[in-house]
Amino acid sequence: MTAAEIKGILQKWITETDDLNVLKKVQTYFSMVKTKDADWWDTIDEYQRKEIETGICQLNEGKGIPYENVKEKAQKLISKRK
Repeated sequence: MTAAEIKGILQKWITETDDLNVLKKVQTYFSMVKTKDADWWDTIDEYQRKEIETGICQLNEGKGIPYENVKEKAQKLISKRK
């Protein structure tokens, strides 16, 4: 697919949507790519920020699960599927 074809598809999608949330995310993404100095935190919505902050608070309260435990559990689940 050529750059012109991709641009055409993107333009069509953007023109056809009235979803303000989608349009804002596209705008934020292009702004970030253009400046390359943008902080990813500024590209996520309020819900995502709150979820991250909740997770950090849980970790600070000792409610986190060690990486090795998660890794072991994931490996067991993957092994069961095989």
